[in-house]
Amino acid sequence: MPFFIGWIVLILFSLSLQETGSAKLSERPIAITLADEQTGWAVGSVKTGGVVKNPADSSSVNVIGKQNVYKTMLLKTTNGGQSWFLQTVLQSADEQIEIRALFALDAQHCWVVATKVFTDKTFILATGDGQTWKAMNFTEDVTPKQILFTDALNGWMIGSALAQADQLFRTNDGGRSWKPYSTGFQGTFHGLRFSGNKGYLLANLVSSPENLTILKTLDGGDIWIAALEVKADAGSNLIGMDLHMNHDTVYATAKSINEDSDEYGNSMLITSSDGFASSQTHRVTYEKDTKVNETLLGNLSVRSGQLTGVDLAPSDYFVSAAGEFASYNLITSADEGKTWTKIAEFNKSVYHFMLVSESTALCSSGDGEIFYSANNGRNWTLSPIDFRNYFLKPPSAALQAQADGMDSDALAYGDEWDELAHDTTYSSRWESADDSLLALNFSKNVDVTKYKADISKKFSVGIDTVASTVIVFNKRIRRGAKHETWDLIKEEARTGEIKIRKYKTLRFAGQVHAIDGKRPIKYSWSSSINGELSDQLSFTTHPRQLFPGTHFIFFKAMDESGQWSNPVVVKVIVEDFPKYKFPFHGTWTAGGGGSYYNKGWHIRGIRYALDLNNAEANEGSDSDYGLPVRASTDGVVAFAGYMRGYGRTVKIDYMYGGHKYTTLVSHLATISVEVGETVKQGQELGTCGSTGRSSAPHVHWELRVDDMCEAPEPVFENDSTVVQTVYNGGTFDSDNFYQPSHIVVVDEPKIPNTWFETRGYYHGYRWVNVTKSLKTVEVKWKPKLPRSGDYKVQVHIAKKFATAMATYEVHSKNGVQSVKVNQNKFTDEWVTLGTYAFDADDDVYVYASNATGQNKGTIAFDAVRFIGQWEREQVGLTK
Repeated sequence: MPFFIGWIVLILFSLSLQETGSAKLSERPIAITLADEQTGWAVGSVKTGGVVKNPADSSSVNVIGKQNVYKTMLLKTTNGGQSWFLQTVLQSADEQIEIRALFALDAQHCWVVATKVFTDKTFILATGDGQTWKAMNFTEDVTPKQILFTDALNGWMIGSALAQADQLFRTNDGGRSWKPYSTGFQGTFHGLRFSGNKGYLLANLVSSPENLTILKTLDGGDIWIAALEVKADAGSNLIGMDLHMNHDTVYATAKSINEDSDEYGNSMLITSSDGFASSQTHRVTYEKDTKVNETLLGNLSVRSGQLTGVDLAPSDYFVSAAGEFASYNLITSADEGKTWTKIAEFNKSVYHFMLVSESTALCSSGDGEIFYSANNGRNWTLSPIDFRNYFLKPPSAALQAQADGMDSDALAYGDEWDELAHDTTYSSRWESADDSLLALNFSKNVDVTKYKADISKKFSVGIDTVASTVIVFNKRIRRGAKHETWDLIKEEARTGEIKIRKYKTLRFAGQVHAIDGKRPIKYSWSSSINGELSDQLSFTTHPRQLFPGTHFIFFKAMDESGQWSNPVVVKVIVEDFPKYKFPFHGTWTAGGGGSYYNKGWHIRGIRYALDLNNAEANEGSDSDYGLPVRASTDGVVAFAGYMRGYGRTVKIDYMYGGHKYTTLVSHLATISVEVGETVKQGQELGTCGSTGRSSAPHVHWELRVDDMCEAPEPVFENDSTVVQTVYNGGTFDSDNFYQPSHIVVVDEPKIPNTWFETRGYYHGYRWVNVTKSLKTVEVKWKPKLPRSGDYKVQVHIAKKFATAMATYEVHSKNGVQSVKVNQNKFTDEWVTLGTYAFDADDDVYVYASNATGQNKGTIAFDAVRFIGQWEREQVGLTK
């Protein structure tokens, strides 16, 4: 057949095999990955167990039966899969989550690729400590099939799209950003494996879709070659399934299908121990007295020369009261796949199987369960999952006791208890299950009068205001915004919920209604806000900070007889937000610099922006000029150049909570970074200036989320303090400083017989008239290098009094090299002299003089920097 048509048919065959092999038979699959023989993760639709209440009885204790509830969860094991515990819940409300791929690098690093079915949005969850997880967007228009990392930063992904060739993607920042990568081959990719710099890719190529091709790389993936092509029999298609590595041996599984075969066909195993200089191909067969004669080898595991896998072609079908099921055989080979024997039979669908050690194994079913075997899969027990402490709304003690009596492993909750949340996002504490149920029902009432005291009762409480200082868009000031104290109860009436940003404080004010001799003797706050006691009829709490998550702030009062009033409950959602530092070190002032805080015309309707001046300088004076402007957070340089209106600008991007955050600093005099570099919080991005539409030196700072200029107000943090509100004219201290060890900056020394000019790098520079041959001024820049090695040498050329053809001498390990620089062509820029080898113990330096061979002109002497090149991927300015 023509190769294009054959390739399309191949894709359809491949999709059919994927469904037949596992997903189609697994309505609630769980995928498993192991970092070692003890630590691993599982993610998928997990069966939680549960109980069902009698609808005819309102009592939450009357249980009539059990009901399985499934949630998409991420589980972890630290004992090789014998037991599991919940780390986080991915599914919210009715949103369906499909798990695409997962990979564990070690006990600290794991990645999960998932898609929200309703919105078709793919995201990546990643952990760097084995405990906390962060979400990152994946915006490429493909369906991920496999994810793999060779270290904590560098990873690969295979993505597929219907009727198109599969595509590879690479990342070098831990999965925050991905770029398409071409191997030079097009086709369907079935499996990717790496061991050091050696890598193998299993493929059916567009050029010969009926044959199986194994691609190979020896340099970490930069160059790929076709290492082996296994030709299909006449009239057949040899479709790749998966790829495995055990030390130097590579195992590839494939499926041979011809026009006369039935649904499954014949499995093939290709092995090689010398990089496919030679290989062996074996057909997977064993004694199988079943209705299905073919073999479909999947979930292959290799341990000490023992091959074990699941025959995904059903061995039998049977019908029970619960529905139709199929059984599957577990098979093994002790001679590198030449012969196979049956170990055991599964009487339920198998989604994932793997050997953990030489004697233990794990298996997940299609019904949200994980099984453990201590004898290589011959016998299986259900692995317990501990997620009782992670339920958002705890069950009553009576309901729990009755469920425990039914089944010690059952997790008891009724219709009111089917929502889950990770414990780190929920901090409220309840005095009883009745209080929590009351709080939930109270929050569903949208009438804001519910917060008022009930005057029909002799003793009741009410909350008048829940206030917080927030930034609001001021319609009276065009393109402006300001801080106001906002009554969040009014906000709930407008939006249906109260939301505040992390670190914002709350202040509650209310009153107690008491008649007929009633009086309060104490109040109680039941939440992460600490309780306060009082005997006053009106009360105001001190401002409190809440952790990110959902809080039910529960208030009630006790009368003199010891009876509590009905509580009033305020539901507050605290939104998480990245940690930022001011883009400077030292003391600076908001506002000034020729424009007004949040009202400058150049802000272009942005909801939040800042203009900043150094507090030690006179507002708008030249003493700001040349001071370092620093990164507010870690990230990648997305833009470094000139923007209309903004002047010289640097943008830093990074992902947080599934969103892209961008910080921008502009009006810079000098830019010190390049696009694509990874920078650390506190690292220099450039220097303060007045480029673009600016009347005096200052720093303009902006925050954007997902490229939209309507970001919420940021939180500026120091290591020990949090700045709650930034206001015009306010003075703020910042400890934001980081100096990469491989970057050494040497400012110009004190030079006799020269003039000083303020607008240079870090407060100023020196200049003098040139001479034709007589050296009246000589300058040396001597660095204290951290180590010997190659360094890129750059000189800073100032804006004024820099017109000469300067000659710089670089005294390095290899002698003296002279480099001429026409200073007249550069304005506040770093100019590279070259890369040189330096011995840290030698007398190394850069030299210049005013003897330029010219009759007129001026030469400027400013800073010189040395950038270590010994680590090409090092954070900072190296490339």
